[in-house]
Amino acid sequence: FFFFQAEDGIRDAQESRGLGDVYKRQGYVPSVFGIVVYRASYFGFYECTKRHTRHSSILVKFLVAQGVVILAGLVSYPFDLIRKRLILQLGSDTQIYTGFIDCLLSIIKEEGFSGLFKGCFENTIRGIIGSFAMVLFDSLSSSILG
Repeated sequence: FFFFQAEDGIRDAQESRGLGDVYKRQGYVPSVFGIVVYRASYFGFYECTKRHTRHSSILVKFLVAQGVVILAGLVSYPFDLIRKRLILQLGSDTQIYTGFIDCLLSIIKEEGFSGLFKGCFENTIRGIIGSFAMVLFDSLSSSILG
């Protein structure tokens, strides 16, 4: 399976399995839930901690932001894992999971609750850039807006 554009992949999936299957099996639902949960916890946690670090150094702000990114990543990681597993089975003839709920229950049943967090550490390493961007934006906006 090599696609030159996203439309090619969607068209192929639509022709072979139907349009509803495009969204069901490609991880659309966990992607949307994961983004909402991640962004809500990301900004929610940061806003809660911002008033306590208002007069702190940029290093303290960065460390707090790093903690926020790690917490938001932990909260939303199961959705990302389920999305990845649903997408990985696309090219295969055998379907392991029938959808979001089936994948979630299968992971918990076969691997335990901790199975929902496999690969989470590697995912949090990428968050360093996100926390730096958060602190930089906050520092610039407070210096510009007063």
